[in-house]
This record gives sequence, C-alpha cells and structure tokens, in this order.
Amino acid sequence: MTATQRILITGSHRSGTTWLAKVISASSDVYYIAEPFNISFKHPNNPITKWFYYIPAESDELPVYNYVKDHFDFSLRALMTDLKKIDSPSWAKGIAIREMHKIFRPYKLMKDPIAVMSADWLYRKFALKVVVSIRHPAAFASSLKVKGWKFDFRQLLTQRELIETHLASYLPELQKMAEIEHPIVEQAALLWNIIYTRVEQYMNFHKDWLYLRHEDVSAQPEEYCKKVLAHLGIPFCRNIERMLLETTSGKNNRNTIEESLRDSVYRDSRENIKSWKHRLTASEADFVRGYTQPVWCNFYDESDW
Repeated sequence: MTATQRILITGSHRSGTTWLAKVISASSDVYYIAEPFNISFKHPNNPITKWFYYIPAESDELPVYNYVKDHFDFSLRALMTDLKKIDSPSWAKGIAIREMHKIFRPYKLMKDPIAVMSADWLYRKFALKVVVSIRHPAAFASSLKVKGWKFDFRQLLTQRELIETHLASYLPELQKMAEIEHPIVEQAALLWNIIYTRVEQYMNFHKDWLYLRHEDVSAQPEEYCKKVLAHLGIPFCRNIERMLLETTSGKNNRNTIEESLRDSVYRDSRENIKSWKHRLTASEADFVRGYTQPVWCNFYDESDW
C-alpha cells in the first residue's frame, strides 16, 4: 500500500453507499468524507452548483480539483475558513480531530453517489480505487417514493456536454420531465436509467473498478464487505466486524418505512432486499420494470422481479 490510498464509493443515491462507507470507516485507519458533490450539504468553498455535476475526464476543472483535494488532504486554506466559524469548544475539537485524521489515517474514503457522473474524472485526477453500488430499479424507485424525493431534470439538461457525450438518447425524455412534473416513481425510473447507463459505460472501460449489486451485499453482507476490503487493501478488523453485525442483524432497528425516513444504517439487510414489493403498487412496479428494462437487463434478470 502507498502512504495514502484514496477511495471513492459511488453509484446511485439510496443504493447502500452510506452503509458500506460507514462500515468500512469503522476502521481506525479510514478517514470518512461525506459527499463533496452534494450541493445541499453546504460544504465551504464548494464550486459545484448542479446535482450530478459532470466533469469530462480530460478536464482540469481546477476549482473543483482544489475543493476535492482539500477534502482528502490537510489544507491550511480550508482550516482557516473553518476556524472563522468556530462558536464552541466542541466545534473546535471536531475540526481538530478531522484534520488529524486527514494527516494520519492512511485510507481516505469519499462516499458520494452524487459524484457518479464525474467518477471517471475523480479516478484519473486522484488515483482512486473505485467501488460502484448498483441497486434494483424498483427498489430505487420505492425508496425515492417513501422519501418523497423529486428531481429537477433541468439540472441535467443544462449540462450540455454530459448530455451530448453520454446521454443523448435521453434528451427527449429529459425535456418532457423538465417541462411537466411527473409522479416520483416515473422520475425515479428515468433517473435510474440515466445513472446506470453511465455506470454501464464505466463497466466497459474501467475493469479495475469493483461493481456490486446492493441486493447481493444485503444477502451476504460479511462476505461482500470482505470482498470490498480486499479490493481496497484494508484489513478486516474487529471494529468493522462489530459494525457489520450491529447494522445488518435487524436487532437494533426494524426495517420500517419510518426507519427509512430516518436514513438509519441499522436494518435487517436481508428483509430490505424485496421491501419495494410492498412499497410500490402493482402498476408502479410494472411501469418501472418496463421503462428501465433496456438498462436493467445489463445488471439483473427476470428472476430478480
């Protein structure tokens, strides 16, 4: 292992990226970085202004590069920005701990599903090891339905280079969705197609990335966690083992709709696999199945429905 290993865990949102990153970050060797590309998080000095911001692989994009680098590495500039906001001893302590982790922890893990469109750029600029999470389209749609999460497709339409280079076939649907608000499940189906069309593109030329189906991880969390750790070169330690047991056994929290609303990482992982069957109506499930079929056939088969 090099002195510092940078890592990206991405995929769609609601695909288990947070759980996986939290489990791995239970190791005292791992520094956890939460979603620099998420514009709702209000990270200081964030130059990113759009959801699913796209940066071409060959671009320099210096403001974003410096911003992401400040998340990975100790930065006096970022530290000074934070120091100006300190209003309590606990806040100061938190900043100090974060900066110490940046310096001394050998693994820097960035969890960011919102960065999925720019994963290639991040990989090239920061020499990342990449893990991509794939989730069943019906499960993704049901999760967004429960959360009540809508999406403004103008966020993608205004990124002309992304559309022209990677998503041209979706332009008419994007325009339709941007003009008239559609039900969340229909929005989710289009968004799933777009995200996993991009993932399929990655799979064709990034053979060194690790691609995982959320359902497989949920069915065998320890086995797949060890597979991820081996890919990243992180030892399987007692803290990770404890976090695995606590977050997948279902003993701490039950997999209810209310639990989903709280974004807990504690759940019965096996029961979570097919929760979409009672969250979507039959017509919603049929719509998602048909609408996303050209893309899901690259990741799933008929038995997964």
